[in-house]
Amino acid sequence: MDSAIAVREIWLLEVIDKSFGFDTAIEAAQRAINAAHVEAESVENGVGVVKLMGRYSGPGVLFEFIQKCLKEIGHMVIVIAEGAGQELLPESQNVQKASGNKVL
Repeated sequence: MDSAIAVREIWLLEVIDKSFGFDTAIEAAQRAINAAHVEAESVENGVGVVKLMGRYSGPGVLFEFIQKCLKEIGHMVIVIAEGAGQELLPESQNVQKASGNKVL
């Protein structure tokens, strides 16, 4: 017996380089940043702060940058990732969730 298989349809799948919800997260972050910017620029030396998800990101030389930005522009928005500055907390506050991720 000859066992031939007829292919009726071929589906091509596109490979994407973004995770599910990436665009939505970026749009939501941009709205929050824009709102903070409007608030910050409405007063002299106004500073808006937005906290976003993003483990293990840090502010680096934040205070020097704040001074420079306020002097040159007169306002600014700071976007901080969750977990920024964790190295400043005592080790006793470094607790893990059931998932194994650190509590930030």
